[in-house]
Amino acid sequence: MEGLKLFCPVVKAKININSGMLDDIGQFTKFILWAIGKGYSSNEIDQVIELGEYVILEEIVYLCNIGFVIDNNNSYSLTENGLTYIKLIDTIENVNTLGISVHINCFTGEVQKFNEHYYNINDINGKVQKLPEIVSKQFFYNKNYANSREFVFENYAELFHYLNEIHKESINIELKIDKGTKYVIYELSEVPSVEFDYSNEAITGPALLFKRAIQKFSFSYKDERLENYRNVLPTLSMMKKFDKELLSPKSFDLILWENEEREINKGNAVICVDAYKGEIVSSVTNNYVKQRITTVQLPEYQYELSEEIVRDELEISNNHYIISEPTIEIITVFQLIPFNLFSEKKENKDEEYNSF
Repeated sequence: MEGLKLFCPVVKAKININSGMLDDIGQFTKFILWAIGKGYSSNEIDQVIELGEYVILEEIVYLCNIGFVIDNNNSYSLTENGLTYIKLIDTIENVNTLGISVHINCFTGEVQKFNEHYYNINDINGKVQKLPEIVSKQFFYNKNYANSREFVFENYAELFHYLNEIHKESINIELKIDKGTKYVIYELSEVPSVEFDYSNEAITGPALLFKRAIQKFSFSYKDERLENYRNVLPTLSMMKKFDKELLSPKSFDLILWENEEREINKGNAVICVDAYKGEIVSSVTNNYVKQRITTVQLPEYQYELSEEIVRDELEISNNHYIISEPTIEIITVFQLIPFNLFSEKKENKDEEYNSF
């Protein structure tokens, strides 16, 4: 049995970072700080921006006063604090220039790696179910949305290795959202047995409610030794009540076999089969929950049980019993499934699509 695939909605976004420590520093100040860090004199800076050396010197004095620049007889250099700010400015510019693309999962709400094998809505056929967008896109515009900071520092740590912890803490993440929803494939490689109850597990994150069909096969038995005598069995039973001596040993056997047949048919001759996996199940727990939760309908397949399997499951050792054709009842059950059991697929899109 292949795994279960679902289309999950995502939106593309680009990572943009800034720092609260730089909010009070204007672009002109940042440029002067950068130029001094590169070893340019006030005169050389003036030749580039042509604002007048006096204006530039005023800005340099300001940087000296806040501890970013040291004046060594009109030769300027950065303090340790100034150097760390330059590193912060360079890091922000470098990251924003890279234009890092990510996907935001509209079902879980998490920021995740960009998956180039995505689908447009028109690419989707009816064979694979589509998960809903349960997270409002308005939240995506919030500063440091959801797991965005953790995601950036975990996956792009090398871009921030020049920064100390204070400057790292000052980094804010903003997401520049593309319009339109795309879809990526998530797969559950092995669907859990319907007998497994996740409702007692500590589920973190969103969950799904699997709607599953159970085929309930009900059987009855007939003793083949009675087939030629069924018309006379009621008479034999009456004769036994009034005068046993009138009965032959064969008649006693027939009455005994009829009683045994009647008793065995009082039992619960039932076999339940998971209509998705084809597994025989002994018990079924219905994990239906009242709160709103996304329901996924599992496909149903029709299974047949061989006589050997039926005899083994029902523990029928008497070879004289003929098993009837079963009556089949479809029972619907619900099973709570953590979404984190699924994994995102990143195979070639065309190959994946042809496998549906």
